[in-house]
Amino acid sequence: MLGEIFYMLEREGGVRASTTFVLDLGEGRYELDCEEADLQRGARIALRYDSLSLGLVDAAVIACAERRGGRVLTLDRRHFDVVARELPLEILP
Repeated sequence: MLGEIFYMLEREGGVRASTTFVLDLGEGRYELDCEEADLQRGARIALRYDSLSLGLVDAAVIACAERRGGRVLTLDRRHFDVVARELPLEILP
């Protein structure tokens, strides 16, 4: 999940944005929440959407979101919008 966060932050705000996030993370401003069951669910989602080349990282994000109410913050609409047609997801922004 961190890979997705760093990619988005660096793409949109440069290295300063991603390093600020890391410092905020260290200060407890954010909570990372991914359980072993999320990885197992993510693997099943990745296989289900293999034709999209969804990948395990995006699939694990979806699994975590399912468990926590279905909200996903991402700029990668091409994959998540397809999955959201079948699974109860709210894609933000």
